[in-house]
Order: sequence, then C-alpha cells, then structure tokens
Amino acid sequence: MKLYEIEKEKIITITAKNEKGASLSFKTETAFSVNELLFVQPVRKGDSVLDFSRKEVQVSVTYASDEGTVTEWAGCAVKNVTYQQALYTVMYAAEEGKAINRRNNYRQFLYYDGVMQLGKNRRELEVKVRDISVMGVGIIMEEEHELKDMGVINLEFQDQEFDIPIQVYADPVRKEKLDDKRTAYGCRIVQSETNLGRYLAAKQKSEACRVHGTYFDNKKFLHDGNRKTKE
Repeated sequence: MKLYEIEKEKIITITAKNEKGASLSFKTETAFSVNELLFVQPVRKGDSVLDFSRKEVQVSVTYASDEGTVTEWAGCAVKNVTYQQALYTVMYAAEEGKAINRRNNYRQFLYYDGVMQLGKNRRELEVKVRDISVMGVGIIMEEEHELKDMGVINLEFQDQEFDIPIQVYADPVRKEKLDDKRTAYGCRIVQSETNLGRYLAAKQKSEACRVHGTYFDNKKFLHDGNRKTKE
C-alpha cells in the first residue's frame, strides 16, 4: 500500500525523530491525495503549525486500518503548503508501507501524572507517564538515577479519560537527559495488573470516535475484554 492511498478522514500517526534518537508522535487526519502526495491536516501546537521538514528530522507515518492492520512508512518527505487557500501538511513516501505488529509496536502517548516506587526501600517519587505500549512504558522525572541502581519499579497512574487505575512493574533499560534538565527513562514492562492490549485498543478507538464525532462506550469495551480474558 502506498502512503497516498490512505483514504480521506483517516487518523494517522506522524513520528519525528531527531539526530539524537529522541522521538515524538502526533496524530492528525488525512484530507486527500494529489499526484501521489498525501495531504493531511497540519499538526498544531497552540497557534503554531509544526514543521517536520528540517533535514535532521526523520519522519515516519503509521496508519491503523479499520480491519486492525497497522502499516508504517519510513523516510517520509514532509512539507507545509498552502493549497486552494488552505494550509496542509504534504507527505510523500517512495516505498510501499510495511505491516507491523500492532500489539507489540503501538505506543500510546499519555503525559499523565504517576507515582512510582523505587529501590530496595520502595521510595515513592512523582513522575510523568509519557507513553505506554504492551511491551514498555516511558516516564519522566526530576531526579536522575543510574539504571543499575533502580531495579524493577512499581508504577501506578490514573487514566484521566477512562478514570481507571493502571499499574505496571517495569525494568528501566535506557535513559535520556532532556533539555529542561529532567530525565526520561524507557522501561520494559515485566508484569501488569491491567490488560494492556485491550486498554491500548480502547484508547485508539476512543480517539477515532472523537475525531469522527461518534460515541464510544469505553467501560463496556474494557469490561468485555476483561471478561474474555478471564474466560
């Protein structure tokens, strides 16, 4: 499947990675295609439109179809343009997209407040839960620690949209010093008290319904998923 073949009014995820390997992801909606170019709604931060066209930024696009197939296009060319008096972000990928494992690769960006227990004394620290997938979780904290001294952490946070508690046990495997002097940690999940696959699917469905103005019963969806897991 070519990038420009994605239908209009579909949700895609744009991931931008800098030369240091740090990445951020943003969701937007497709508009239309012209001459093998995909036009999407520009990603805005406040009153500004984000620019992904800098040479040092690598851009990829991920799209989850209604059937559940997830496709990724790497090395996309991106440019903000004005077309027919409207502003769009235009994207182009020379190669066809590659199917990826949705369960293992999909990452949900959250930025929720959380609390983790750290070290042998299980000291509690306030953190920001940046993102989560079935396999891992990203956190940001004021303090900096050596990975070898952290051990397995107990992380808890409240999903603000669904109003449900999430608890995971995770092993920090990498860290990154941020520009604001905080430290980000990438952690491999070793145990979860939540059906994370179902939780992430619910977050995706909720976002798609919100964009299209339809209703999504997240409580029923999550309850049905937990019931099937127990059965």
